[in-house]
Amino acid sequence: MHALQIAILGNPSEVVELVEIPDPDAPGVGEVLVAIEYAPINTSVLLTISGRYGVRPPLPIGVGNEGVGRILSVGEKVDHLQIGDRVLIPTTAPSWRERLVLPAKDLFALPPEADPQQLSMLRINPPTASLLLSEYVALSPGDWVLQNAGNSGVGRWVITFARERGLKTVSVIRRQELIDDLIAAGGDVVLVDGADVASRVAEATGHATISFRKIRRTRSGGLSPTGWGRWADGGHAGPQWRGVVQLARRSRRRVESGPLQEASAIVPGCPFWNETGLPQFW
Repeated sequence: MHALQIAILGNPSEVVELVEIPDPDAPGVGEVLVAIEYAPINTSVLLTISGRYGVRPPLPIGVGNEGVGRILSVGEKVDHLQIGDRVLIPTTAPSWRERLVLPAKDLFALPPEADPQQLSMLRINPPTASLLLSEYVALSPGDWVLQNAGNSGVGRWVITFARERGLKTVSVIRRQELIDDLIAAGGDVVLVDGADVASRVAEATGHATISFRKIRRTRSGGLSPTGWGRWADGGHAGPQWRGVVQLARRSRRRVESGPLQEASAIVPGCPFWNETGLPQFW
């Protein structure tokens, strides 16, 4: 069968190889054989392939870390799944391949009517957003949460979960044309980044106490706000964020989870954990 793997670290467009590997064995006791339907290209996978993630894998290795597939066969002592069920691929399994044998105990059947492309992206972004809102700060209905990169995958899930929990969100973005889209998605306040963003946040929230999702320094020393969970849409974080940084420092209620710009990727050995003393989600 076909699979994608790497033998060296480097530019994903250059080092990812399409290879032929043996077909998986028949599922054993407590296992299922799954045919991959969709496996998204996740930023963390690209960083891993390029050697700029926090963990460098042993090589050669199959790649991919989320996806969705249908069960082709079921091993003994598996009674909660059947052939044809659609399941999520665990993040520990190399999903960029045709088929996988997986332990059945942590799998469950997904709704058959759901869009499989959307299902394939459920393993990372939604849990990240949910945990960021629950595991670091005791938030109550009516509280404000400010997030950078509000139009990112995790940013949109933060808006969704915050609304379900009665929280209010301020989402900072870098493109004017995204405002209506995020408001329609449930965002309470959506602001375009700029020199006066701190004062606009304060005005929009009635100078409320805000829980922040991020902010660290890049390796070059500049300020780099990061999402409560993800990367942004590309813009450069400039000195205009110093006002928001000061607000965050005064609040002492903030979490960072990843770099905003490529130059500040999580490189093994870099002082990612020590630069700000902020709680880390990684």
